[in-house]
Amino acid sequence: MYYSKLIRYLYLGLTIFALICPVKISFLDFLPGLILMWFFYFLFAFAQKTKSCVIDTKSTCFYYSNKLTLIVTFSYLVFYPLYIHFYTGLNILTVLINVRSGISNYYLYQSYFEDTALNVFSFNKIPFILLHGFLRFMFIAIVFRTIVYKVKPTFIDKILISIMVLIIVIVGLARGTSFEFFELFLIFLFAFVSKTNLSGHKYLLPRKLLIKSSVLVLSLILYFIYNINIRMGGDFSFFNDPFFDKDSVIYHISKSAALILYSLNDYFLFGIYFSSIAITKLWFSSYLGFLSTFIPNGIKLFGIDSGYRDFVSRFIDLGARWNSDSMVFVESYGIIFTFIFIFFIGRFSKQLYSQINSNLPALILLFYVFYIFVSLPIGNFITSSSANMISILTAYIFYKCDKINFFVFEKE
Repeated sequence: MYYSKLIRYLYLGLTIFALICPVKISFLDFLPGLILMWFFYFLFAFAQKTKSCVIDTKSTCFYYSNKLTLIVTFSYLVFYPLYIHFYTGLNILTVLINVRSGISNYYLYQSYFEDTALNVFSFNKIPFILLHGFLRFMFIAIVFRTIVYKVKPTFIDKILISIMVLIIVIVGLARGTSFEFFELFLIFLFAFVSKTNLSGHKYLLPRKLLIKSSVLVLSLILYFIYNINIRMGGDFSFFNDPFFDKDSVIYHISKSAALILYSLNDYFLFGIYFSSIAITKLWFSSYLGFLSTFIPNGIKLFGIDSGYRDFVSRFIDLGARWNSDSMVFVESYGIIFTFIFIFFIGRFSKQLYSQINSNLPALILLFYVFYIFVSLPIGNFITSSSANMISILTAYIFYKCDKINFFVFEKE
């Protein structure tokens, strides 16, 4: 199944990345986290084989009007300027001027966030949280139904989706983060791979689209490096970082490739390293630490530490880096429940896959199955994102309510 193949390729890429990345952390230090990552994948793959299911991958094409897309695009134009101002104190024009002038919106965002105590829950945040999550869901729904189910997107489709993409990019620029680009890439990648699969092809992407995707990835990486340099100051260089390994093979082959790989280390390998530290220093270092993995919040109940982040910070500097969602699940629910959850979504994903030829909510949920497995080893993209949690819940409601599903997503 194509979504399982996508996960497998991602995990293979992460394994190779850990092996060749020019960082002063040995492959053996990444190995426990990698083993856990692959164990989750094989449990997920096994779960898909335990229940027979007829898979119909012949795509059903619908001819949608643009009414819903127009309404959602208008909502984006109205809501997100307010959203940006609420969370950053900036307006769109100021955001763009700062980017052009080389001013770090990230530090402005962080300062405003702390000064206005936005990290503390308040009732005035609720409308922004709920609307942001629902509009995230609607964007994914519109992208998927346009790319996957339409025979050919119209010019109006492309314009309206481009406007929404631009607004999402501006939200990222206002925060000074690159995460919005990463999510957009995942959404469009999954849409095009789903389209290819439902067209009856065995490969994930056509060669032309694969080349375009590679160019886009390289462009995003270059922007990411530029954004990091803006944050750290103009004189910052990864080559001077104390953790950069100038004795690595990749550095001697290509300094440019080494620079790119090292710049991605904190974002794609640190979560795996975090998991490795938790496994070696907590799970298998003491009897009490081992027992704590079976009990929700066991690390706190047994008086070992207040949480996994605090425990791991004893051994490495965390800073603002992500920890993996796998450790969030184990800490919050215990290792047994985590295994059950992985097995369950493996079974559920097969059910979803059997329905995606004509069921858009099923396809959105299948995307989030893929996204969960992206998040498990490298970051807490799901558990720390209220927008993604709301989007998943909304997709599940539409999936279960056939009348709502027909009203919104069937042929208009």
